Amino acid sequence: MIDLVIAIYILLCFGSTVAFVMKVQQLQEAPSWSLLIYAPTMVMTVVAFAYRPLQSLRTALIGGPMLVFVLVTLLSFTWSNQPALTLRQGLLMCMTYGAACMLSQYLTWVRLTRILAFVFCLQAGISAALAILTPQWGVMTTIYPGAWSGIWSFKQTLGVAMAVAAGGVTGYFLMQPKSARWTLPGLLIICVCVIKSEATTAILVSVVAVGMPVAIWLAQRHPSAAILSTWAIVSGLALLFLIITILSPLVFQMLGKAPTLTGRTDIWQALAEPIAARPWLGWGYQAFWTDQTLTSPVGRIESQLDGFRPPDAHSTPMDVRLQLGLVGLTLIGITFVRTWILMLRQAGKVPAMAPMIGIFTAITAMCFTESIGLYPMDGMTLIVQVVIVKTALSAWEPKPPNKLVAKPYNPDTQTHMGIGS
Repeated sequence: MIDLVIAIYILLCFGSTVAFVMKVQQLQEAPSWSLLIYAPTMVMTVVAFAYRPLQSLRTALIGGPMLVFVLVTLLSFTWSNQPALTLRQGLLMCMTYGAACMLSQYLTWVRLTRILAFVFCLQAGISAALAILTPQWGVMTTIYPGAWSGIWSFKQTLGVAMAVAAGGVTGYFLMQPKSARWTLPGLLIICVCVIKSEATTAILVSVVAVGMPVAIWLAQRHPSAAILSTWAIVSGLALLFLIITILSPLVFQMLGKAPTLTGRTDIWQALAEPIAARPWLGWGYQAFWTDQTLTSPVGRIESQLDGFRPPDAHSTPMDVRLQLGLVGLTLIGITFVRTWILMLRQAGKVPAMAPMIGIFTAITAMCFTESIGLYPMDGMTLIVQVVIVKTALSAWEPKPPNKLVAKPYNPDTQTHMGIGS
């Protein structure tokens, strides 16, 4: 029960409440009272760090490049074109990282994965209920009319959340089969939500995100299954690559998409100039897209896109490059590579790697077409950081020494077959 309460708290306090209110009231910026929602998390994080300062510091440092990235978001106020905004957002990002460290430090793998599965199922259930019972709030009416958006304002956000949820809940079910009474109905609702979001990329990624935990689960059960699952993954990816490359016109015509799947290449092309203007350090954390001044760099992009002002770059690497330059992009790239290496090293012996790899597969795939994990005190940002920190913490935890058990007395040899014999 306590894990469900924690899941509800995470759902309410990390983005969902504020996002839904902004959607209903059609607000462009988060209301001032949103800081009151963040306050309990800030207090609990500070108390948790004060309770065990050395252990908390160790947990934060184990994040490695992720910690450096978070600190750069804060320090970027010194070169930001909106220093006050960047300072506020950077402090909130540090608090988000602190909350991720707190969850990673105090929760076991089983409890953490259960809480995340609860969060995913709650997101799916509430989003489906809004779309069915109150379509004026849960279904898009202007852009992409008829597509489900659920708690959020855009169908893409629902699609990303459900792709991540599909991998996480599948992995948790495989790790804890007794949870079938709520994980299987949750998976069904998640599948409905991702399909009704009409986010093509999210639908494709969901299939891969579900398949990865299954492969890890098989690999953990038997060495021969590990070989078989690895062969299946490699063969499946090779087949997918051949289909897309050889039959690409037919495939993308069936999907109703351009070969990029996003339809946002015009945005990426327009970003070349502002990226070149500040290549190393960028424009400052959260300072680019929110600039409303007459000299705003977004104004030129808006004119190139016939008056359309995008909310973000629809690409995590692009957005990081804009906000924090090549320095930030290098840090986030190292973070993802490091996390994947640590995950694969632990995949055969840590059961919780099944849901973690499912979650991180979806995050890694979707980050190329959507901006993920860049907003402070946001649920997806918290999940990204929790996965990164907990995986690193698990990999670097000291292993208990093997206990040598003395062997019984052997009357035939008249020697004691003990330690060192």
